[in-house]
Amino acid sequence: MPRLNHFRRVVLAVSLLLPSIATCAPVQYIISGTISGDVDGTIFTDALLTFNGFGDTATIASCGVGCLTNGLASGTITLAGIGTGDMLFAPYAFVNVDVGGFGDSDIFDFLYVSAAALTGHDLATNLGPIAAGTGFPGQGPLQTTFGDITISSVQSAGGSFQTIVGTAVVPEPGTMALAFVGIAALAVRRRMR
Repeated sequence: MPRLNHFRRVVLAVSLLLPSIATCAPVQYIISGTISGDVDGTIFTDALLTFNGFGDTATIASCGVGCLTNGLASGTITLAGIGTGDMLFAPYAFVNVDVGGFGDSDIFDFLYVSAAALTGHDLATNLGPIAAGTGFPGQGPLQTTFGDITISSVQSAGGSFQTIVGTAVVPEPGTMALAFVGIAALAVRRRMR
């Protein structure tokens, strides 16, 4: 019996030392605006650009007061009438007070939308789609698999921002370790009987 009590103390101590159980969830950001510009020198006017970015909530980080960013696993760009392609650099989504948008790791912010509903958004909860004003910081080009996109102007209205959080739960390493400790405890208990 003393061995069993000792084992219980060890299991309790190990479980208290393990990191707390945490989860992350898949997330998708959809950001759009009507732009004019060119793709590899071919000029277009007033085409809807839609960014779809995919990642998880575990990578959301602060970038200052009221500012959050999420480095994403992948991102696609659809430019109406021209095509759809993958971003060639790592994409990210961001919110900064009442502005949200996307960019890539090479050129930083590419397109942003502005709406009061973005104030306080944490990038980890469902939001929208919300109508928003559109702008761009004038950087570029954005490299995609269908060509390099350069924005020359945007329509100030007609943008949108949406966050869709999935329901899949991914266990963190601490959760897995705790599960193994529980299985080991059951095996030892059975062996002692």
